[in-house]
Amino acid sequence: VAAAAAACATAVVAAADLPPVPEKYVTEHERALLDRMRGNVVSGEAWEKKAASLMGDAEEGRLRPLEDAEKLVKEAQAIPAALEKFPELLDAATVARAWVEKAQGCLKGKQLTRRGTAAPPPTLAHAERLIRDAGKFTVSVRELAALTERVASAKVWGELAEEAVEQWREDGAEMSFKELMIDHERFGLELPAAADVRACLAALEWEREARAAVGNIPAVTSSGEGDKAAAVAAAVASSPGESA
Repeated sequence: VAAAAAACATAVVAAADLPPVPEKYVTEHERALLDRMRGNVVSGEAWEKKAASLMGDAEEGRLRPLEDAEKLVKEAQAIPAALEKFPELLDAATVARAWVEKAQGCLKGKQLTRRGTAAPPPTLAHAERLIRDAGKFTVSVRELAALTERVASAKVWGELAEEAVEQWREDGAEMSFKELMIDHERFGLELPAAADVRACLAALEWEREARAAVGNIPAVTSSGEGDKAAAVAAAVASSPGESA
């Protein structure tokens, strides 16, 4: 297709150098064909100027929206001519659009697989890598600002979580961990400190359940110390935290 389009443009240029042909020898079909080829050349030249403007702005740090690039790509596909800047612009728009889909996956939060099960959330490292990749684009993407803000908030959460883990034996720690995990859900990302928070929360819940189980064991006489130890062990083993 590109070769044929280039041939058309060459034919238009060549036709301009030919000696005039008497009108009686020019058919309507030939006249219409030449007019169409001239129109394609004019459209192609106008498109090249718009593409050059978009790329020139990008080189100077003024990124146009991705949608502008995609609009130009669509226009180019309707012009039957080989356009010099089309491959570069098409590649830039395709890469940026793929990035948008990945960024939206980080921003949407919980998602389901095709089987209806919860899909593992993207990691914080994945979101940070997307932000770095966007810095190489020749177009701007709207999701970048939201993703950057989400990552910044997630890092603040991580600092709070690390402080809570260091103080996990203090009064009220279990409630703090529960509140942290509820807040964790809003990010739509799996944050590094979340594993430590879950581990601490599970340990505190187990201890609380174990103490409750031991407290429910009937009192025994001093002569039954062996039976008491066995009863405590059985109670702890049957507690919800242990069975989980």
